[in-house]
Amino acid sequence: MPSDDFYGFREKTLKLREPKNFKVTNSYGMKQGWRWLKKNKWLNVGQPVTELQFGQIIKGINDILIERFLKGSDIKFPCRMGKLELRKYRPTIKIENKEVHTNLPIDWRSTLELWHKDEEARLQKLLIRSNPEEIYKILYNKHTAICDNRHFFQFTAARDLKKKIKNSINNNELDAFLL
Repeated sequence: MPSDDFYGFREKTLKLREPKNFKVTNSYGMKQGWRWLKKNKWLNVGQPVTELQFGQIIKGINDILIERFLKGSDIKFPCRMGKLELRKYRPTIKIENKEVHTNLPIDWRSTLELWHKDEEARLQKLLIRSNPEEIYKILYNKHTAICDNRHFFQFTAARDLKKKIKNSINNNELDAFLL
């Protein structure tokens, strides 16, 4: 391996300079919702809005929901569609059939530093894991939902929300129930 600095190695390994495709194709977004409402004559609920205004309304509601979530309350969806919860659980390490199974998060900075120094560790894909006391998870609870096909529903938090939650937890402003 050429002797690069660590940041050059990190850039090549994580492929930071390559174009990425973040397009979600298997679900509906804000634009499709606006088009559907426009096609169905706004369901006779009032004055039509532009796509920009519709986006501002959605963003405003999402900001309010994020503020409530960061204060520690769960988010209940209307029409009994389930709720979002923040939960924590203890890390576990098990050995089954001579294999180690763990839910500890990977410390990517330390792992990449090891891979930069040791070519053999990179080829074996050796991982360094952090050892937190508790692991937090944003959970979409579908058990309270009464709709059809709820097993197809899923929720993935945006990176920005995850960072805000992490900062709140590190500043002892937020806590969760233990699973």
